[in-house]
Amino acid sequence: MTIKRTVNGKEMEFELTKEELYDAYYKQERNFDKEDAYQRFTEMIGTSADDDEVWVGHSKFTVKEIKTVMEDDEALDFIAESARERMSGYDPFLEALWECVEDGIKEYFDEEYSRRTGPSE
Repeated sequence: MTIKRTVNGKEMEFELTKEELYDAYYKQERNFDKEDAYQRFTEMIGTSADDDEVWVGHSKFTVKEIKTVMEDDEALDFIAESARERMSGYDPFLEALWECVEDGIKEYFDEEYSRRTGPSE
């Protein structure tokens, strides 16, 4: 794949290697997965007030806590990776995608709940 860039006022063409193209593809795929997670969060909280609670996995979290996660790039990376791992066994339909993203969200919040409550005895 060839890309065009203007460098010091001159238009130049660069040929991407297979590795660069592969990296770009998967980085963009991750960005799409993160956007899907963000969109799913938006659907989950709807028009709820910040102090309203929403069930996520086995725990309740305030909308404010969920919004904090929505703005946390590392959390969205975690959720996107978790969803992508689950998608390998699913059909590529949107419903399966939402289920996978929601599972990633639940996994993140279950781990967050564990950190809050400490080790179980």
